[in-house]
Amino acid sequence: MNPSAQVGSNHSASITNTGSSSQEGVQTNSTSPNEVHANAQDGPQVAASSSTQRKPKNASWNVNVIDPDGHIIPSKLRAADVLSTKTPNRILTQWNSRSQPVGESGGLLGQALGLLASNFSHFPIVYENWKIVPDHYKDSVYATIKEKFVVNEDDHRKFILTSLGKKWRDNKSELFLEKYDWGVSMAQNIQNPPVGIEPDHWILFVQHKLSDKQREISEKNAANRAKQVIPHTLGSKSLARKKDELELQDGRPYSRADMYLVSHQKNDGTYVNDETRLKCDQLRTAIENCSSENEAFVDTFGNERPGYVRGMGLGVTPSQLTISSFNRSTLQNDGLIEKMQSEIESLKEKAAEVDALKAQVAEMDVLKEQLAFLMQSLSMNSPQSSPLSEYVGFILSGFNAIEHDFNEVVNLESPRETRSSSSSSHV
Repeated sequence: MNPSAQVGSNHSASITNTGSSSQEGVQTNSTSPNEVHANAQDGPQVAASSSTQRKPKNASWNVNVIDPDGHIIPSKLRAADVLSTKTPNRILTQWNSRSQPVGESGGLLGQALGLLASNFSHFPIVYENWKIVPDHYKDSVYATIKEKFVVNEDDHRKFILTSLGKKWRDNKSELFLEKYDWGVSMAQNIQNPPVGIEPDHWILFVQHKLSDKQREISEKNAANRAKQVIPHTLGSKSLARKKDELELQDGRPYSRADMYLVSHQKNDGTYVNDETRLKCDQLRTAIENCSSENEAFVDTFGNERPGYVRGMGLGVTPSQLTISSFNRSTLQNDGLIEKMQSEIESLKEKAAEVDALKAQVAEMDVLKEQLAFLMQSLSMNSPQSSPLSEYVGFILSGFNAIEHDFNEVVNLESPRETRSSSSSSHV
């Protein structure tokens, strides 16, 4: 049995869950969406958003698990049970081409991450932001996820940690809103920490939340939220899971623009408000007039926020779309893609040559050690210089000169190789 996802090694950690879940968007039983009646000039026609009722956090998910012998077993599981039950079986997770979890397994993974992020013994509230949370906390929780779900160490880990960080931040904000009593003094609040929170952690957390700097940030965030007059209609379901669901249902791909329209329409195909309708109309017009879909989004909404791309969901960043901002046909006409590909092949050949040279240098190092030992033996047996010792010394100096020249070449080539590889990585 060779499941599509990579099966990693098991870990022995187990988790006991407390607190409420910050849930990933979760809906599985979709109805056939109503088609939006739009004229051809209105751009792509998309299906209206189907029911977005949140799946309860204690609901079961239909997933496949794999046992240690490689047998795949259909199962119906709840997130809390997955995390609290010790079993060698692991859940086969589904991922799209952008390494975002999809399907029922994606919903189950999202709920599990919400449960873990809501338990502040895993990620203490004393840290001001996710970046400074020590790696051992993140590694420990990731080990638990890897014990329960089939994930890989590359893009899946990146998404999982990004999702945990977002859920942890949201949970911290909810904790303060729910537990801080503005009707009493700060000193009285500090003396009454929430259940499950260390008293000293609560003190530091409250002091941070009430600091002048944090108050200024909170006021700025509140002002920005007040400007957001275009709500989406997907509820808590992720864009990636909704996109995957629609593509399977309709048998066609859904573009970034399609998903933006879907996520801002009601079940009957109408928009949530006039501002939403206006922006969607502007987006359709921009798509007709711009050279790429990404350029149309920038023209309609402005530059993307750091770490997030409209219409694509968590895990996709603006840097991943850099090459897409160009018109691909123009690049092909100008021969730029062919030039980039030729440069990549040239770099691969150079890398192979460098690897071969490194192997030769390794062999030379062995010879140098042998010659050095021979020089030492000659010196001990014959204190005075001899023709043989002089010859051996001459060879050693030659080896040293060759090694020096080789290192110079590698040092000169490596920076160019790194920059070229980086610039071509989005092709």
